[in-house]
Amino acid sequence: MSKILRYKDKHGSYQLFFKDSILRGLVIGSVGEFLSGHFHADILALVAEEDLHSWAYYGDLLLCDGVTCEAEQTILKTHTFCIENGCCVDAYRIQSPLIIGQIRRIRSKMGVKSNLDSQIFDHEEGALSFLHKQIEKYAAHHPDLK
Repeated sequence: MSKILRYKDKHGSYQLFFKDSILRGLVIGSVGEFLSGHFHADILALVAEEDLHSWAYYGDLLLCDGVTCEAEQTILKTHTFCIENGCCVDAYRIQSPLIIGQIRRIRSKMGVKSNLDSQIFDHEEGALSFLHKQIEKYAAHHPDLK
């Protein structure tokens, strides 16, 4: 497991770490411009530190209230960076229709074609199992990246 990076402001907080080729993020509260900026910088740092050819992102957003318009733009940049740097699949724990809509919008802007509904799970175990299987499939189809 990599080091755990955390940040908190008066509206929300997050925690990020890599374990078993999965970048895991827990987001609580509202995400504004400053929180999203720190989130972006910490993801860049963790991805650089891990130096993986293929990896996945798991977002636990059950306690997240949503993101501001400014934060959504930063998260779009973060999502772009992740895809360009080896993230081959993502999965989430979300119940909020607002947050699901925000993630759909970000993925749409990125041109991500996978069905978000099939990547939302009720339990962390199901999400992590899905991600491990997807990483294995990706690695099997891209042996040059092992």
